Amino acid sequence: MRGPGEAPAASDAESRRRQLNSEDRAAAAAIATDREPEADWVDELRRQIRRRQETREILERTWPVLSGAELIRDMTGFAALVRSASNGVLNAEEQRLLVRDRGPDVASMAWSEGDLALIDEADGLLGPTDDARPRRRAARDDVESLEAAGRVVEELGLGGMVSASEIARRYGTEEHVTPDEPIPDYGHILVDEAQDLSPMQWRMIGRRSPARSLTLVGDFGQASRPGAADSWEAVLEAVGARASSTATLTVNYRTPAEIMEPAVRVLKVTAPDMTPPEAVRHTGVYPRFVSVSDQDLASAVASEARQGTAEGGTVAVITPVELQRPLGAALGDLVAGWGSPDALDADVALVTPTEAKGLEFDHVVLVEPSAMAGDGRAGLRLLYVCLTRATSTLAVVHARTLPEALR
Repeated sequence: MRGPGEAPAASDAESRRRQLNSEDRAAAAAIATDREPEADWVDELRRQIRRRQETREILERTWPVLSGAELIRDMTGFAALVRSASNGVLNAEEQRLLVRDRGPDVASMAWSEGDLALIDEADGLLGPTDDARPRRRAARDDVESLEAAGRVVEELGLGGMVSASEIARRYGTEEHVTPDEPIPDYGHILVDEAQDLSPMQWRMIGRRSPARSLTLVGDFGQASRPGAADSWEAVLEAVGARASSTATLTVNYRTPAEIMEPAVRVLKVTAPDMTPPEAVRHTGVYPRFVSVSDQDLASAVASEARQGTAEGGTVAVITPVELQRPLGAALGDLVAGWGSPDALDADVALVTPTEAKGLEFDHVVLVEPSAMAGDGRAGLRLLYVCLTRATSTLAVVHARTLPEALR
C-alpha cells in the first residue's frame, strides 16, 4: 500500500540497476580523470564480461582448448600453418611433405610412429586440456555422488555410523576429476636399442625423467632409422642431461670372429670412426656366399635353412620386406607363422631386417643383402645388424650383385 501522491516502490532489480548506473557514472568519471575506479565496480564488470556468451565465443575462437593431437592435426592440415611454423627451418619441399588431409576428426587420423613424438611434445607445451575446461561438470558429478551416497546410508540404516560424504569419498569414482592421463614420472629409465631414437623421441623420454636418471644402451653402428640421433652428445642434448658417464663395450662374446670379418668391412663404410668390439670366439666356420639365379633363389634359401635345422639350434632367414611373402609361400610349413609373433616359434624364423634387430640365432640365412643396403648409410647399417645376428653359422644367398663391402 502507498499513500496519496507517493511514487511506486522500486523493485529490487530496478534499485540494483539504478545503483549500477550510478556506479558506472562514477567509474567513467574516475577513468576520464586518470583515477582508479572502485574495486567493487571492477570486479562486477569482470563478472558481467565473463557471463556474456559473446565473450566465451571470442575466447574459444582465439584460444581454443586443444589436445596435442588436435594441434598437430590442425597444423599439418593446412599448408599456410605448416609454412608459418617451419619457415627458416624446413625448405619448401619438406614443408609440402608435412601437409596432409585433416580428416573429419582426430580419431580418424592414421598417426605414424613419428607423429607420436610430435603429439607428446605438443601435449607437454599445451598442458592437460581439463585444466582449461570449465569445472562445472566435475562439481555436478560430485553432487550426484553425494546424493547417491545419502540414499545408500538411508537404505542400509547406517545413519550415525557413517556419513554420506564419507561413503562418497571412499567409494565414489574420481574419473571425472582427472580424465586426462598425466605424463608419468619415473625415478630411473633404461633404454635399449637407443641408437634408433630420434631427438624428438628422446625429448619424450626426458619429460618422463625429471631427474634425468637414465641408462642408455646402444650401438650407433647399428642406427638404421632416418632421423635418428647420431651420437651420445646429440642424445644428451635432446634429453636435457647435464652430466653423464660412458662405458664402451670392447669385447664381442656373441658373434664369431669369422662372421665379424665381413661385418666389420660393412661397418667401416657406414661408420668409419667407430671401433668395433673384438670378437673373442673362433669357430673355424666362415660365412658361405651362395650366388644363384632369381628362379633358384627360394630353393637355395630353403636348402640353407634346412641345413641349419639339421645342425641343431635356432635358425632364421632374414629377408628384405619385398621378398618375405614369396619366400613364406615357397618355404611353407618350415616358416609357419611368419609375419606374426609366432614366427619365432617355427622351425625357421622368417623375419625382416627390422624384425631381426635385438635378436640372435645359431644359424642365419641372409637373403639379398644389396636390397637391404639400398643406396644410403642407414641401409648399410641395417645390413651390419643382419650380419651380426648369427652365433654359429651365416649363409648369404643372393641373385643380385653383392654390396661392394662384401665382395
